[in-house]
Amino acid sequence: MSNLSSTKNIINSLSFLNKNNPKPVHKKITPVKFSFENLVIGKHNEFAVLTCKNLIKNPGQFNPVLIQGPQGIGKTHIINAMVYEISKNYKDKKIICATIKNFTNSFTMSLKEKKLDNFRNFYRSADFLLLDDI
Repeated sequence: MSNLSSTKNIINSLSFLNKNNPKPVHKKITPVKFSFENLVIGKHNEFAVLTCKNLIKNPGQFNPVLIQGPQGIGKTHIINAMVYEISKNYKDKKIICATIKNFTNSFTMSLKEKKLDNFRNFYRSADFLLLDDI
């Protein structure tokens, strides 16, 4: 399978604050590593996987979706699989994927630098906003 390094719709959460590089930073997704096909599905994550697959097929039907559970059940893998599937099926959609730490840091920095409008506009511009490690 090919690498989606050319995908330009997956945005780094701090790119709007970078003064030296105003263009978004694009994340590389390797389909072989982060796909639903490579995820171990069991009773602990089956409902989350089915919900996320449905969300991809029917954007906006479930909003928001929160995946909660103990460490090691595949939450991050599910999010990365979603990014891969969304970017494969909806090439025109903007995906923002960030850890909650990056999201919080970008909020704090936007307050400090008086760029809260940039923060708000950036995150509201997403067709899909995926936050990890909540």
